[in-house]
Amino acid sequence: MNKYNTLYGDVLSLVERSQFAKLVKEIQSDTYCKGFTTCPQFATMGYAQIAASSL
Repeated sequence: MNKYNTLYGDVLSLVERSQFAKLVKEIQSDTYCKGFTTCPQFATMGYAQIAASSL
């Protein structure tokens, strides 16, 4: 099976995961999270912004 990178995957790759994780730890945004942590929320909100702009 072939694997293709999506355009959205390319956009997310512009954000360095190590720097993002460092900021999450510094701000302590995942302190009280039980399931939906900061990284997936960031990806979801980014997708929502792109999807809303195409309407």
